[in-house]
Amino acid sequence: MKERLLNVGNLIGAVCFSIVFIIFFFVNTGSYLIVAQLVTLPVALFLLVLLVRLIDKKAVQRFFDIPPYKLYLFCALFMFAIQMILVIGINFMPRTDASHMHKICMNYITGKNQLYQGLDLYHQNYLDRYSNQWGIFLIQSFIYKISYALTGRISISLLPFLNVLVMQLSYFLTYKISGLVFNERRQKPLSVIILAACPVLYVYSCVFYTDTLGMPFLLGAIYFGLKAKRATNNKVIVYTIVSALCIALGFVIKGNVAIVAVAFLIYMFLRMSLKRFMAFLLAVVISFVSVNTAVEATMKGLGIVTDESIEKYSFPYTHWVMMGLNGRGGYNADDFQLTFHTDGLEAKKQMNKDEIKSRISEMGFAGMLSHLALKIRYTWYGGAYQSTNQFALSEKSSLTDFFSSSGVYLTWCFLFQAMLIILMLISFWAGVIRKRLDSVCLLRLMQLGMFLFLLMWETRSRYMLNLLPIYILIAADGAWELKVFLDYISQKKMKKTKTVD
Repeated sequence: MKERLLNVGNLIGAVCFSIVFIIFFFVNTGSYLIVAQLVTLPVALFLLVLLVRLIDKKAVQRFFDIPPYKLYLFCALFMFAIQMILVIGINFMPRTDASHMHKICMNYITGKNQLYQGLDLYHQNYLDRYSNQWGIFLIQSFIYKISYALTGRISISLLPFLNVLVMQLSYFLTYKISGLVFNERRQKPLSVIILAACPVLYVYSCVFYTDTLGMPFLLGAIYFGLKAKRATNNKVIVYTIVSALCIALGFVIKGNVAIVAVAFLIYMFLRMSLKRFMAFLLAVVISFVSVNTAVEATMKGLGIVTDESIEKYSFPYTHWVMMGLNGRGGYNADDFQLTFHTDGLEAKKQMNKDEIKSRISEMGFAGMLSHLALKIRYTWYGGAYQSTNQFALSEKSSLTDFFSSSGVYLTWCFLFQAMLIILMLISFWAGVIRKRLDSVCLLRLMQLGMFLFLLMWETRSRYMLNLLPIYILIAADGAWELKVFLDYISQKKMKKTKTVD
């Protein structure tokens, strides 16, 4: 029964991702030319078949026979070199939410009377409004405090360097997870190599914010959770606790970790013994409660927020559901002001609920389908994950121009995203057909959870950034399944030729 339920998850994920595939390649809901999309599909398929076929070449086989850790070290050093060139070569200044947090943390550390000095009217009481920013505030203000104590000034250049370390840790954890979820020796380095070719992760090296900062906690939760599932000695307790803490800390930094945690618990329930699952669930609950209580108590203890200010200024979760029902489902200034100008938390909730009902009613069934299609396209199309928006405040240079408007970079992103979607789709359907309920199934459930979450929530492509290593692991599985399929076709042709002879 449990196996059937997991395979139903595979099937639902395969259907959902088939919709992503169709919308990406065959639906034109914006200003993009459908011809460009149709050209991309055969080009992406040709490149994928070519790359997969290279795995069987003798020279490439010798490459894949290199111990995986050596390939990882080579790719990690290559990534680190490029990341450092970007960090040093781009005088990056944070923008949007990261810019607001920079000003707030500077005001707090330098002891200015107004915590929100320098912010416009709509970003006053920012931390009262967005409790999901508390984790990043505590981390960033701590870094600024150390810088201020040692040098007498706040150096924003510390953040990109720290961000590179965060992403390198994420890369290491991706490598470690690949060793757990893949069996074939030549299969294990695939995700490491694909990740090194992902253009977006280089650009986001400069951007210290929740999109990247939550990544190692998410990957740590997966790695230690899988270790806990497989452990047979007392280490299972340690792995369980560390995995649960990673989930809780990750949620404080990036809220979408909660969606991934639900998928994680479903998988563990269906694949673990009941006793071990209950221990894992208890550890997760205790960690969630403890970490969130500690963060809230710290914020109130520092005098940053109070119960009264939260009640007066905070936005309820229904606000983002309401905004997700507007147009393509991204940020909408009118919706923001609608909630902003409503007094009191309960009044905001009621207004949001009324607006949600009204929008659903006005759309109707056909309108809702059209809205969801537009939303999916906005989330998945392009492959730049809003990285081009990050350099608006930076000093203009050849590097910033390349990553903000270069056709080479945008084409690289688009083609990489196209191949990623094809390979993930192959992995999903291979899981259904072959009833594969291994650890890759856990990753697919996480991807499915994020897909469904972004259908009802406010959506932006960068909200998926901390899941990119998971997507690439799924894609690596898809690449191997494509190789297996091509090998099968080749064998069938050889048998047919021998029969004719």
